[in-house]
Amino acid sequence: MNTPDADVLRRHFVAIATSAHDDPRCVALPGVVDEVKTLQNWLCDEHLGDRAFIHRHPQLAANPTRQQVREVFEDPAQRWNHSDAAVVFVTGHGVSGNGTHWMVLEKTDTGRLRSTALRTADFVGWLAETGIEHLLIILDLCHAGAAAGEAAAFDVDFPATWLPLASVTSTQKATTGALTAAISGFLTELVSPTGEQYSHGPYLRVDEFLDAIQSRLPDGQTLAHLHPGLPSLRAESPCLPNPRYRPPQHTVPPARRDLALRPADLDTHWDPRSRGWQQAPRAAGCSPDAPSSCAASSRPPPAPPNRYWSPGRPGRANQRSSPGWSP
Repeated sequence: MNTPDADVLRRHFVAIATSAHDDPRCVALPGVVDEVKTLQNWLCDEHLGDRAFIHRHPQLAANPTRQQVREVFEDPAQRWNHSDAAVVFVTGHGVSGNGTHWMVLEKTDTGRLRSTALRTADFVGWLAETGIEHLLIILDLCHAGAAAGEAAAFDVDFPATWLPLASVTSTQKATTGALTAAISGFLTELVSPTGEQYSHGPYLRVDEFLDAIQSRLPDGQTLAHLHPGLPSLRAESPCLPNPRYRPPQHTVPPARRDLALRPADLDTHWDPRSRGWQQAPRAAGCSPDAPSSCAASSRPPPAPPNRYWSPGRPGRANQRSSPGWSP
């Protein structure tokens, strides 16, 4: 039976977080640091075992430049492919201008967006060209839902295994910490007794995750899909590791466990009677505690001749002794 992560060999968590801005029109957002920590604590937890992600490119989580983002995503040294799973989290300020949505970075001048900001649709487009099969994108930026219309104009649809999200629609402003607080609250519930109502497998179902997060967001903040269509809602996603899940503990590796015999089976196998031996009757007058020499005969009967395979004579190959069968 194939699991959702059958082909996944590498798992990446990348955060692009901007808390400080040179443009006085953009207020500082110190809370984004804690947002990154919340997701990192979930996705990179060592208790997840093989399902844990590795925090890649940490320099992007501390007020990156446009060039740093481009080097990682537009022209990477090693492109992601179908053997990778990734969670990409973008947090900070976002603005709409010149008919499109922009990611505001530390050096961005909101009066010169084309030359100082990153166009959100371009960023999503770089990810679309990687060939990655399992991807969770979270754009926690004001008006980020505006990128959905631009993504819908892409020539190729996103894979159904993608989960590209904006924390708000095109007309809403994102509240710092609101999305990650909702995720943190859901994760806390998962490991509590009430978490029994959710998936018990190694990964969360997409619909359970979306419903749980939306129910915890404040009024005026609605998740938006950056997807021409919907992802596989009832599927489990390798990008959503379930912290409640614990793999079964085995003292013997599965491959060897399948070959093991129970002690009772071994006793039955080695019992002389299982091989045709009969216990010799005891001679008349012998007490139950008498030595075995008192028995009429304690030697087993001679073994029957081998019906299938007899040793050959010197200088000749072994020959089958069963009538009607030839090698």
